[in-house]
Amino acid sequence: MNDQVLVGGPRLDAYLVFISDEHGSEGSAWDQRVKYISGFSGSSGYAIITLDQTALWTDGRYFLQADNQMDCNWILMKEGTAGYPTGSEWLASILPNGARVGAYPNYVSITTWQTYETALAGKATLVGVPADLVDVIWTDPSRPPRPNNPPFVHQILYAGVEWLDKVAQVRQKLVEQPADALAVTILEESAWLFNLRGSDQSYSLFYAYSIVLPNEIRLFLNNYEQMITDVEIQDHLNVNRSGRCKNPTSINCTNVYDYSTIMTHIQQLASNNLSVWLDPSANYASYSAAGARRLVLRSPIALMKAVKNDVEKVKFADCIMRDSSAVIEFLTFLEKEILAGNNWTEVSAATKLEEIRSTYPDFKGISFDAISAYGPHASIIHYMPDPSSPDTNSQILTDNVYLLDSGGQYLDGTTDITRTLHYGTPEPIIIEAYTRVLMGSIDLALTVWPEGLRGSDFDARARTPIWQRGWDYNHGTGHGIGYYLSVHEGPGRIGMGYSSSDSPIYEGMFFSDEPGFYEDNVYGIRHETLVQVIKADVPNQFGGKKYLGFKPATLVPFEPKLINYASLSEAQITYLNSYNQRCLNEVGPYLLNVRGNQEAYDWLVARVGPIPVKRSK
Repeated sequence: MNDQVLVGGPRLDAYLVFISDEHGSEGSAWDQRVKYISGFSGSSGYAIITLDQTALWTDGRYFLQADNQMDCNWILMKEGTAGYPTGSEWLASILPNGARVGAYPNYVSITTWQTYETALAGKATLVGVPADLVDVIWTDPSRPPRPNNPPFVHQILYAGVEWLDKVAQVRQKLVEQPADALAVTILEESAWLFNLRGSDQSYSLFYAYSIVLPNEIRLFLNNYEQMITDVEIQDHLNVNRSGRCKNPTSINCTNVYDYSTIMTHIQQLASNNLSVWLDPSANYASYSAAGARRLVLRSPIALMKAVKNDVEKVKFADCIMRDSSAVIEFLTFLEKEILAGNNWTEVSAATKLEEIRSTYPDFKGISFDAISAYGPHASIIHYMPDPSSPDTNSQILTDNVYLLDSGGQYLDGTTDITRTLHYGTPEPIIIEAYTRVLMGSIDLALTVWPEGLRGSDFDARARTPIWQRGWDYNHGTGHGIGYYLSVHEGPGRIGMGYSSSDSPIYEGMFFSDEPGFYEDNVYGIRHETLVQVIKADVPNQFGGKKYLGFKPATLVPFEPKLINYASLSEAQITYLNSYNQRCLNEVGPYLLNVRGNQEAYDWLVARVGPIPVKRSK
């Protein structure tokens, strides 16, 4: 940190390394800078390197994983845990006055940069370096290349709304705000806006920036001339082979430029005294380029894409039903194999599930690497098995739980489901934990609320049955999910703690419902079901408000032998009977008539029998 050319001035006393890429995404294998320097491979966290110390911050999903993966040179800082400082607090406590803290502005969000600037004011200066220092030293030929695959058209059959109509909605927001231009930095937002998809990330995204102006639309792609060779793309965007607009007099004129020129374009807008709208998650380099008239406010696209249109809602529900069928086929297969004494590991099981999903219509790939975790590994919330290591690729046996969290990407949706299995005789504590988590999942699914509430307002519904045992879990209860986009989607969430950046939960959104409980190094339980936000059927509308509720979209039954039905309330049993009947009525015919899988149908039938309802006195 002494090279003045690399650090843009006098030496640095500390350097920040973030997991996210320049779009605020988890990035590709090329972006795993934190893993390269620390060994930690989780999807959330950041590292700080000083002249004599190294520390890593991550959230509760990854405490065990980080502790296992990092050596004694690293300090693990547990975010959100009493006694552990934030990164800025730690730096303020150990650095001398006048210290210089470096960061690469392209990899740091506006919000994060400003948080550090404020926290370090009077103690240290946050300075931008001209190139990321990890990128400078990570010259190993084995470093994975940065993906750069051509995007393709997401047909109107699936998208439901023409992309130029989406642009018109954005322009209306520019008028309302007001602002002169919207710079789109989030990958999911450019993909949604243009009705395009790709395969650079998550089998659905492509690297891009875009700018929406009142009289022009600009799209920025790496090696853009190679990215638009397909005539279908040219016709879709109404551009010629060189990326120039075919009709320059139209307000819908689109021009495609090279990805590397985005900052220059933002600077040019600012130099013309135009106000540029940026999402707070945009990188700080774009903030600097946008000049004094910049507007930092959540992108209007965030809510537009989170509230699915009528076509998307129908297609998405059907997609999740088909994916439920794939999971049932896999669970039928795996149970038979395990009980026959055959050898299946965490990795081979996940591979088999992907193989089954790949036989389904419109499948494009997995939505994330499966969390396939047996026994103690299930207590690591975001455990990732490594096929090269016997310590992290356990055989699935019959004396503990098997937790499987997985998902697929389809042209008509993104899926995410977790089920916890046991192929032997479960201990009473396992049954108690499974049941408590199920009770929390059901109680959340039964929630009805007036429109305008955030997920933090009813997160406790899922946790209460777990809290009643003195238990809890270190992760959110639910995340939004994209429509053939990312498996995690804002701007809404279901979790503890109010945040003004969270959106209320609106009709047409899709969320996960996923409480859990994890006994460190022993076992873990999680149930994850995707749910659709719908208008609730209530007899009144107090205050003239709309009331909302959840409709389960994932239709995979729970394990009867792991449920203590005596603990369930009448309402919970009624819900479970209704859920099981939907599994049978909606997935059953698909398994039989489309897939021709009698064995999987029988597996389903064995788990959806009626549960006697205990009547309250």
